[in-house]
Amino acid sequence: MAFSSTGFVGHLVPMFPLMRAFVVAGHEVAVITSPELEPFIHREASEHLVVLPAGPPAGVTMKRMGERSGVSPAIEPVPPVIAEFFAGQQVDAGFERARHEATVWAPDVIIGEAMDYIGLLVAGTLGVPFYRHSFGPTRPRILTESLDRVAAGRAAALGVPLTATEALIDIFPAGLQAEGVASPLRQIPLRPEIHHRAGQIPAQIPPAGDPSRLRALVTFGTVFTDPLVRDAAVDSMDPKHWDLVITTGTDDDGATGSSHPERRYVPFTPLGDLLPGTDLVITAGGAGTVLSALIAGIPMVILPLGADHDINAARAEAAGVAVVVHDPGEIGRAATRVLSDPRHHERSRIIAEQIAALPNADVVAARLTTELEERHEQ
Repeated sequence: MAFSSTGFVGHLVPMFPLMRAFVVAGHEVAVITSPELEPFIHREASEHLVVLPAGPPAGVTMKRMGERSGVSPAIEPVPPVIAEFFAGQQVDAGFERARHEATVWAPDVIIGEAMDYIGLLVAGTLGVPFYRHSFGPTRPRILTESLDRVAAGRAAALGVPLTATEALIDIFPAGLQAEGVASPLRQIPLRPEIHHRAGQIPAQIPPAGDPSRLRALVTFGTVFTDPLVRDAAVDSMDPKHWDLVITTGTDDDGATGSSHPERRYVPFTPLGDLLPGTDLVITAGGAGTVLSALIAGIPMVILPLGADHDINAARAEAAGVAVVVHDPGEIGRAATRVLSDPRHHERSRIIAEQIAALPNADVVAARLTTELEERHEQ
């Protein structure tokens, strides 16, 4: 079986638990994505995964789109532009190579993340079932319709059947979904997990020496890593009360302000290593970070910076687990609001309980295996 991803880390990592579960169950598992991600996938997910190359990294394709047309999701994140990038430009950049590699490897099923359309078209080419794997809330209808139109156009141009999606493997808890917004697909619930490195027990950062001080994790992910925004957020926090763990989103620490003893800068680090002992998460609102904070029952301050951040922030705020701000200088005051209101902690605990009740990756892998076996017997 094969998984397929656009190559954005935040879209890829939520599929790692199910990949590992299939590997443990004895299946051969491949990942259709940018070949530049192979070292990351082997280090962070499993060395047993096979990477099937599918064009350049998504960030490269997005930059080229901006240079050619003057628009991209990074510049103008509106449905037609988002759809043209994910269901159009990404397909143009990676489908042909992915089709060749997947034809040779011959998966029995393809599981693609929510914004992946290369996997959908490869599944149509090979005549194998296609499942979607969520990483955040259900997308607004105006966006999904735009994506479907662009995907249908690319499929027609390529002469590829546009296969139906069997089901949605959904890691997003019901308590965070918008009222009245639901996917039309059959849903297979899956418990999300806080990311930890393959084969390693999380190496937790030790708690601060002074138990009266609070700890905040400041993490804006791997894409929106502007140090000026990050440092403005950090500078708004009162150093008398907060110990800060600050991620840089890269493989080097990139630290500024490191002379401050209450600040600890870390390069890309699994959230499983960072969340224990944390009282508050300060984030741009990436779906993986939001879900990980809630798995741990930790409230948030969210500063949306682009992509799907506004959607995730709105859902978290509506659920009572976060305060949303739009200026990094407001984060310190918002942090005080969150920590002084017990309702944020209580709502975070309730959502954590909802997540814990979802079936884990081993259960879902077994269910999907049974579905595929029954399909072959028909």
